[in-house]
Amino acid sequence: PVCVLEVEARGYSLMALAAAATVWIVVRQRRQPRAWRWFAFAIVTALGVWTHPVTVAVPLGMGLFFAFGWIRDDRAFARVALWSLVIAALITITLYAPIIPDIRQTGRMFAGAPGSSPGLFGVEGLATLLQLGGSWLWWAAVPGLLLFAAGVVIALRSGRRLWEPACLLLLGLPVFALMILLADSWLYARFSFFTIPGAILMMTIALDRVMAWRPAPGLVAIGVVIAAGFVDLNTRPPKQPLREAMLTVRTEADATRPVVVIGLRHEVASVYAGDLDLRFSLDHGRDVGEQLAAANDPEWLVIMYPRHLRLETAHTIQGWGFERQERFEGWVDQGNGAIELWRRR
Repeated sequence: PVCVLEVEARGYSLMALAAAATVWIVVRQRRQPRAWRWFAFAIVTALGVWTHPVTVAVPLGMGLFFAFGWIRDDRAFARVALWSLVIAALITITLYAPIIPDIRQTGRMFAGAPGSSPGLFGVEGLATLLQLGGSWLWWAAVPGLLLFAAGVVIALRSGRRLWEPACLLLLGLPVFALMILLADSWLYARFSFFTIPGAILMMTIALDRVMAWRPAPGLVAIGVVIAAGFVDLNTRPPKQPLREAMLTVRTEADATRPVVVIGLRHEVASVYAGDLDLRFSLDHGRDVGEQLAAANDPEWLVIMYPRHLRLETAHTIQGWGFERQERFEGWVDQGNGAIELWRRR
């Protein structure tokens, strides 16, 4: 399910593609060494990091693996691989050169805000682990997680043909977790989408071993994973039903009276505003009192991400006489994509 739900314009699918492609190149190099493949490895690695900066966890994890290979006297292969990562780093810096002055500002955006940003030890951290089973819902992820765990054990007990790609694809995850902790940053499970190829490979290894033992249990396992994913995708609400919520407001509201929207950081509701006069209180309603006072007798209030609504903000809007009228459920950010409509008494 996560492979379907996160196919959007933020580069997560390209993040997964880059991780899979770089490991495929390494595997091919083991079997048929070609000098040009190392240059392809460096280019694809750089493009992956350029697509989404968090993808840097993948080459960092690979660097640890190759460094370990150097220690284990696999020096010839490890030396060339490490130099290829250095070339990849230089290409990445070149690609990022036009926006280097803005990187500091981007870094501040990733700084965690106490009490409101999802952290490693929370809902999104749990979702990051569940994602290895293919879903962010625990019951739908369990079949995939069982296969994933079995695949990891099988790969690590097998020869290099299995454990090397397993390590290369999955070492980025502990590196990513360490990066989040050291930077005191917030995260979403989708930031670790580069682990999806490794998760699928581990499931496939486990299924292959079961099918080689007895086909019937293997077919049952495949059926359970597919059924869990089907139910997950077909029972979810919309991602974030902002359009439906705004359509309700446009249908029932008096267009001459402003509508106040409590949102995150951007005025996205304006896309569906029509002829409504929208006033925005961003950062989860930080200045909602001022916006309500400035509006001319507002009747409707639209609340995005209601789970993050501060207690004092809720007291403020209730003090103005607003009551919750309707709620539209949404699955984004682990169920925090709901939209609530509040109406003044």
